[in-house]
Amino acid sequence: MMTPLEKIVRYCAYQDRSVYETRLKIRTLKVSKKEEEEIIARLIEEHFLDDARFAETYVRGKMNSKGWGIAKIKAGLFQKGVAESIIQTVIAEVDTSQLAENMDNEIMKWKRSHSLTSETKPKLIRFLFSKGYSFDQIMNKIEKL
Repeated sequence: MMTPLEKIVRYCAYQDRSVYETRLKIRTLKVSKKEEEEIIARLIEEHFLDDARFAETYVRGKMNSKGWGIAKIKAGLFQKGVAESIIQTVIAEVDTSQLAENMDNEIMKWKRSHSLTSETKPKLIRFLFSKGYSFDQIMNKIEKL
């Protein structure tokens, strides 16, 4: 039978995790608070846990595979318990041209199943909002359509 540490190492080795997510997982293993802290400290020491690395991976993944905008990415990182300072640093490094390209791709995807008319424009705007793009970004793009 695996120890709690071995289980959590396996959990963290599978993919990058935030410290907060990992704490939640440890709590499901019913260990003492002291043991939880020891496990977290060891994982950080052995580079299994790093919120900055997690945030970079998260941003890259959500931008590239999901086509998310900054607002939705920030909300996701906040939900994963990442510190505001780390979120600001990672968001500052986002490639704005990649973000614009992602928005173009999302618009093209939307237009495959909808025709763009004055009646459907609000639906497109709501769709882009739900993807995490800002009002200014959306309106600048919509004006060019």
